[in-house]
Amino acid sequence: MRSFFADSLITQGYTNMPRNIYGGMKRQLSVGCYVEGELVPSLIKRVADDYAEEETVPLADKDVRINFKPKEYAVVPPDSIMEYRNLIEDRIVLFGAMTEEADMHYTPLGKIAGVKLLAFAIETLIKHNEVREVPQWLMWLLSFLVLLFSVAVFDAYDRFVARRSPVARVFFGAILVKNIVKFMWMALFMWLSYLLFSLFDISLNLAWALAAIAFTVSATNLYDLLAKYFNEKKQPKAESYANEK
Repeated sequence: MRSFFADSLITQGYTNMPRNIYGGMKRQLSVGCYVEGELVPSLIKRVADDYAEEETVPLADKDVRINFKPKEYAVVPPDSIMEYRNLIEDRIVLFGAMTEEADMHYTPLGKIAGVKLLAFAIETLIKHNEVREVPQWLMWLLSFLVLLFSVAVFDAYDRFVARRSPVARVFFGAILVKNIVKFMWMALFMWLSYLLFSLFDISLNLAWALAAIAFTVSATNLYDLLAKYFNEKKQPKAESYANEK
């Protein structure tokens, strides 16, 4: 409640962070919530506002996605504060356990200490670099366009293989090779979504599009296997009919 290195009083605020369906993984910070009918700011918002000497985000009953771009924060041993005073002066200092299982939370970076989780959350508000999500309707549209484009690319690949020599057709037309090519294609979209997050803090969830592509690949492979099976099954009958004639 009180800073040991400043005269200002940090009034109490709750530190609970919202959990989601990912096994209790914490991805968001709470700006404020209603307690007994009163809108109360979180400790994260109070500390960020006090440090920035202005309101970082308007007080509201809402959650903000934490920016978990990997970084390391300076850790000062409690018995060496004076030795590391240059890492403390004019900075936000969080007190808490850093040892394994003492106060650990699941995040997109894996298990991290509670004070480190608070550090990511506070810095997100101070730097205004919260992760921006693409609207759901736009995400559905992008997923549909990605799927159509992928199907067109796969068809073009099949036509490319059909024009190769017999040996090349055997190699490039093998199911294993085609699956590797399509996996690399899906990995390309994952890499592009990572670049959007890394450069512009935009969260692009391509799970639906990638799932649809994977389903299309599986369905195509199943169709090819069934077609090959029935063609082989018909072949002996044709030969037998020819012998009888």
